[in-house]
Formats: sequence, C-alpha cells, structure tokens
Amino acid sequence: MGWRNDGSPSTKSNCSVGLAAAFTAGLTIPEDAWREHGQQPDPANPAAAQFHPSDRLSATVTINGTLFFAEAYALVQDDEQPQAAIQDDDDLELHHQAAHANGPFPTMTIWGREYAVVLTPYC
Repeated sequence: MGWRNDGSPSTKSNCSVGLAAAFTAGLTIPEDAWREHGQQPDPANPAAAQFHPSDRLSATVTINGTLFFAEAYALVQDDEQPQAAIQDDDDLELHHQAAHANGPFPTMTIWGREYAVVLTPYC
C-alpha cells in the first residue's frame, strides 16, 4: 500500500519503479518459509507488552546464487509517519534511507497480516 499526495492510503506504492520497467522477474516466498523473528511480549515493559514474535518475520532467499535475508515488518498506523513498524521501527527507517525511498514501501500479506518486506544480502 502507498499513499496519495493528500495523505490518504492507496493500493499503489509511491516507490519509483526505476529499472523494474526494463525487466521484472517474479519471486514468491512461500508462507511456510517465513520464521517468527520478533520479540516476545514483556509485561514489565509497557512499550513491549503488546509485542508478538510474528511482528517481524525472516526468510532466506537465493538470487542468482547469492543469499539474501528477507525481513518482513508488521506495520502499525502512525499519524506522525506514513509507515511505521510495530517492532524495530528504526531498522525499517534505515532501509528507507538506504534505498533513498521517496514514499512508503509496498506491503504484502503474509499469514493474514500486512508487512513491509525488504531484502539485504548476507555479509
């Protein structure tokens, strides 16, 4: 999901397509490939009391023989920013900065929830 210029939600992303218009290859990560990677709830910490391991998912993807780490961030509606992760929001923001994103990342449904998904190569 993206955002329109007036701030309302749109089913299209504002991300630039760049080279995607020249060549696009489909990649599907099966739902059973994802693993819970999020923090457990912590009743003693009000900020983490509502956390769930499925707030962040991870999977390994191989592209042309190179391993990539796929991370899926469950999203929360936030009036301050157009896209915020329930857990590890600073990590999602760093991905936005590294990609020079000009809008929210597109989202996808995994296990019935909306996630922003990013891929980074293993180092």
